[in-house]
Amino acid sequence: MDSHVEIDRIDPASADSSVLEGVYQVISASDQLDNPGAPATTFATAIGRLNDPQPNLGPVRRWVARRDGRVVGLAALYFPEAENSHLSLLQLTVHPDARRNHIGTAILRAITPEVRAHDRTVLECWNITKGSAGTSFATALGFEVVSTTVCQTLSIGDVDRSAWEVEPAAGYRLHTWHGAAPDELVASYAVARRAIADSPFGRSALRFPAWTVDRVRESEAESRRREIDHRVVAVVREDSDQVVTAVVNACMSR
Repeated sequence: MDSHVEIDRIDPASADSSVLEGVYQVISASDQLDNPGAPATTFATAIGRLNDPQPNLGPVRRWVARRDGRVVGLAALYFPEAENSHLSLLQLTVHPDARRNHIGTAILRAITPEVRAHDRTVLECWNITKGSAGTSFATALGFEVVSTTVCQTLSIGDVDRSAWEVEPAAGYRLHTWHGAAPDELVASYAVARRAIADSPFGRSALRFPAWTVDRVRESEAESRRREIDHRVVAVVREDSDQVVTAVVNACMSR
């Protein structure tokens, strides 16, 4: 490990304000360089995401890397469960000013024992911009590109909203809900959520959840515990009351 870099576990909920400010500076500077077209990330949004990690990805562990007292790098390891218990998901970010100084390598070396301790056999990194320093770093360490995603951003204020104000096709209706799916729709809703599993996902080791009624209800209960509001728009067949597709949006309710 680089003798000039200190790597420590952190809990965002109890971290010192100066540490959180350092974390935000790493996230903000990296986003501006690696994702120049994306909206700027605010302090509240960045730290809020740390305190409320993505649902359905399992427990998360976080680290910061400091050099001369300054936060210069971050790492998060997610440990998905059930069908993904072989996998650990890594988010690793180094401040642009501190890159090419082996900080990322030092972080990866420091957190690898945690991966082994959870009996994970595959480590995947997500959200790496093609052609960025992150790509060069990962491939130099032996990682391979297994899936590519095109991200598109829609600025609601700049488009004609009537473009999507259309009626459902004949024989179908829209049904919306917050939180828990209606009892009469939950079974077909689970089936509809499983349907995404046939979408192209390259050679990623991540497996889509095998949604069942029980699993939907468990996920809803976990979201309520974390004060996450699930807002769902489903397309339902008029002749059978079966959900055929659904869009799920999760947002913090507090």
